[in-house]
Amino acid sequence: MTYVTFQELAIYQAIEDLSIWLVPHVGKWPRWIRPTLGHQTMESLMNVLRATVTAYGVPRNEKLQHLRRASAELDGLRLLLSTAVTLRLSSRDQYAHVSGLLGAVGKQLGGWMGQVR
Repeated sequence: MTYVTFQELAIYQAIEDLSIWLVPHVGKWPRWIRPTLGHQTMESLMNVLRATVTAYGVPRNEKLQHLRRASAELDGLRLLLSTAVTLRLSSRDQYAHVSGLLGAVGKQLGGWMGQVR
């Protein structure tokens, strides 16, 4: 039997793609907002990653709670990034791009949750 490592899962790739774009983007926000909104944005991103890694490593009957947490964090991340557009820290085009990346993670999460149910 061949085991798939977490790094081979499509959701990991989707989170990595999101991280590669989001981390430098938030780093370009003004210094006054990075300790608050920037920190919360990065914390939400890391919480999505932590919850999915945890879900990967726990028994099947425990996966759903971690996947739900990852989904909730992803929703929070969407809200934070929408706020960044409102505050003119990000453009609408940048938000459209990151929304696609968030959607890819959400699609993978939703599929995984469906498999677990």
